[in-house]
Amino acid sequence: MKQRYKIFIYLFFFLFSLAFILPFLLLIGISFSTEEDVARFGFSIIPRTFSTEAYEYVFANPDNLVSSYVVTIGYAFLGTALSVAIMAMMGYALARDGFVYKKAITWFLLITMFFRGGITPEYVINTQVYHLQDNLLIYLVSGLVSAYTVFVFKTFFGQLPKSLIESACLDGASEWQILTRVTLPLSKPVLATFFLFGLLSRWNNFEVSLYYIMTPKWYSLQYLLQQVLNEAKMLDQMMQNIPGVVAGDAPPAEIIKFAICILAAVPMLVVFPFFQRYFSKGMVVGAVKG
Repeated sequence: MKQRYKIFIYLFFFLFSLAFILPFLLLIGISFSTEEDVARFGFSIIPRTFSTEAYEYVFANPDNLVSSYVVTIGYAFLGTALSVAIMAMMGYALARDGFVYKKAITWFLLITMFFRGGITPEYVINTQVYHLQDNLLIYLVSGLVSAYTVFVFKTFFGQLPKSLIESACLDGASEWQILTRVTLPLSKPVLATFFLFGLLSRWNNFEVSLYYIMTPKWYSLQYLLQQVLNEAKMLDQMMQNIPGVVAGDAPPAEIIKFAICILAAVPMLVVFPFFQRYFSKGMVVGAVKG
């Protein structure tokens, strides 16, 4: 009976995994197909005719693509690291009982969770006050702090054994030393989790480039790929209205969509395994010795 139960569990998770793997394999298969095969036979995991036509179109201007990858990598990793560092420090300060402005800052953060000015005030402040229009610094400033994440850090730090902090204080450690040498080393799971969330959010973000960036070489990857796709669709529609144009002369707009999905998703698939091991660990393991 126990053996049958294990077989059922393994089979369930195998089928459940296929529900995630097969769509991605389908994306890869379509991206390496031809536009004609997709239009005639539909979608298929195994391409009927192997073709790199979609990728050749996307890489037609490699300089902009490479620069957008560099910008997006910097935006995702540096912006997330700065954001997590600031929110962790804010959470640590709010978790400390002796912090004088704890109540005032807590109320301020709570208000921002329920009331937001919207995109227009944010745009005016970033462009007219901070002068970040068409400036790479906008990638670091935008979305820097989340009140919800600060409260999660505050709650987590507040649950750490106070005996550790008291011992560090008796040894003469400063608040900065307590944060960097005691609190943060015990907080790797929560730090890794929110770093991954921030990384994914910034990697998939295109609004910052849409609102603030006008120099093409500073576009984020998602916005550049969106521009390429829109350009292909527009050319396809224009050529369909021109008499005498051969169907094969139009850009492969359909398969380009799937090639863009692959180009945007693969880097994050490579990064994810480095964070996965932290999710299965306990929040505090062996922090206090008996």
